[in-house]
Amino acid sequence: MLTLDEENVDDLLLGACLLSSGSGYRIDRVSELIRRDIYRNGNLRIVECREVEKKGGGVVFSPYLNQIEHVYDVNRCIEKMPDHIRSIYDEDIAGVAAHALDTCDVAFAIHVAAILNVPLIDCDCTGRGLIDYIHNIYFIKNTSLNPVLLLSPDGECTYLHPMTSMLQLVRLCRRYLKTRAPLVVLGSFSKAKNVRRNYLCGTLSKSMKAGRELRKISSEPVATLKSLLKIVRGYLLYRGIVEETSIENVDGSLTGIVKLRGVDSWENSRLIIYVREGTIIAVREHGRPVGMVPDIVTLLSEDYVPITYDNLHYRDKVHVIGIKAPDEWRTSKGLSILGPRYFGIDIDYIPIELLVN
Repeated sequence: MLTLDEENVDDLLLGACLLSSGSGYRIDRVSELIRRDIYRNGNLRIVECREVEKKGGGVVFSPYLNQIEHVYDVNRCIEKMPDHIRSIYDEDIAGVAAHALDTCDVAFAIHVAAILNVPLIDCDCTGRGLIDYIHNIYFIKNTSLNPVLLLSPDGECTYLHPMTSMLQLVRLCRRYLKTRAPLVVLGSFSKAKNVRRNYLCGTLSKSMKAGRELRKISSEPVATLKSLLKIVRGYLLYRGIVEETSIENVDGSLTGIVKLRGVDSWENSRLIIYVREGTIIAVREHGRPVGMVPDIVTLLSEDYVPITYDNLHYRDKVHVIGIKAPDEWRTSKGLSILGPRYFGIDIDYIPIELLVN
């Protein structure tokens, strides 16, 4: 068990941003929210999955909010969540699990845990940034998403069947609630005794370790980068300067391409990154891939700070990092919904360690 403070929360957000593959929000947009939660609660804790299972009772709640800017508008919904869960399970909330590994989802999970005064569990549903709602470990492990609980800003409760698309889900949520407000609090649940079966455990502590290395990397860049890559099972793929960034918000998803011109060992080469919320595939100018989904291809600034695609600019100098996906995504079932062919790319998945070698 670990009590969260400002320092290790900053580490957690840095690591989550690194593992998000460029999705989510800039860290400075969510860090103030979490600091308020730390001051208000004073006893925010991260607990291991094993500890939650050992206690046995209760329900794990995994929340999702479609716009973090409106987080305070849904506090009333969150406060009513325990009553709704008791009406479904006749049990209390044992802890909160992050919906995905990006700054928005991790920050919202911390916020919910602070309001409900329950622990944050060292796990999440994806082990990386979310691209689409189907990219959830529940789908790989054949765990039903029923019941999916939707709460409107006024606390009204609605039950939904399992969804295959986040966009479909958001549209249905709005139709159910008969409102155009961009506010959705979504809860999917698991019995606490099944947390290791239904979630990817250890992902928040891994993010925190990665963030700790990122904070000290400027003083010893070579040694610390090596240590960081070992923690996340990663590789340095490329260094370059942004020559073009054409990223647009298409139906709520960041979509487009980024073109880089190589520097240092990669001088006189080009890299093209195809983006759909996060990185889908990165290829050299002759078409040779250097990384692809489900593996994580993510960007660090010149000063080794993780960059999200909504904060990438022309002439930025970046380090391109490739990270092995959780093993569950590398199975045939995982590849069927998060491999390159799922996104219409006519290529079989090649693990990043083989591409590097």
